[in-house]
Amino acid sequence: MIDSIAVRYRLRVKQRRRIVEYAQEHGIKPAGRHFGLDRRTVRRWVRRWVAGGDEGLAPRYPAKRKRRLPDTTRELIRIARMDHRYGAARAQVWLKRVHQLHVNTGTIQRVFREIGVPVLTKTPKRRPQQMMLFEKEEPGDSVQVDVKVALRLDPEVEPRVLAELLEHVVEERDARRDLGRACTVDRERDLDHGLFRLASKLR
Repeated sequence: MIDSIAVRYRLRVKQRRRIVEYAQEHGIKPAGRHFGLDRRTVRRWVRRWVAGGDEGLAPRYPAKRKRRLPDTTRELIRIARMDHRYGAARAQVWLKRVHQLHVNTGTIQRVFREIGVPVLTKTPKRRPQQMMLFEKEEPGDSVQVDVKVALRLDPEVEPRVLAELLEHVVEERDARRDLGRACTVDRERDLDHGLFRLASKLR
């Protein structure tokens, strides 16, 4: 008969049956004293066992117990779920920090099930937008120059310096066009040294 009892109650039924057997052999009062129980509890279990056997010793909990959580707290949990879209852990932190209420995460999850939203609807993941890259038909058509120091040119040397700078830029453009993305580190270093020499002439 114990096979017809729910698995979570079988151990408890075995314990109560052992108490009932001890009570039938030694009496209700000695059984209560031996197991540390009230004799009224032992008497009730004996009557239930006589009437229904092992199934009568199974716990009889109400299907829906009386709520011990205040309605105001339940309303706050509903707001955390519906308005803020919090899970149980975040709702617990929100209740503690904002409203100074400590509620177990299991209780919060139970309230989520009772209000009908045990699982949040998943929003579609936003795909990252691809950045528009600056491209040229041929490598080296555009040259980026970082200006670190603004210098004042002498009118007498300005045409000569500008001519050398233009020549260097054209040389760099042609080199980058020939080498493309496979431009070596040594070539990059030589081009940087050329700009450094031009800058030293302006000091």
